[in-house]
Amino acid sequence: MMISWLQNGIKDSLKTHIKRQMKLLPESARTTQAFLKIAKDEQELQ
Repeated sequence: MMISWLQNGIKDSLKTHIKRQMKLLPESARTTQAFLKIAKDEQELQ
C-alpha cells in the first residue's frame, strides 16, 4: 500500500501518532492525501 511506503519517510516519533489518527478514519477515507495532511499536522505540533 502507498501509505506504508510513505511511512518510511516519517520520523519514528511521529509514526505512532499518525497511525492512531489514521485508525480513527473510516476505511474509505484512509487515502494518501489524508495521511499527508495528518503527518503535516503532527509535524507542526512537535
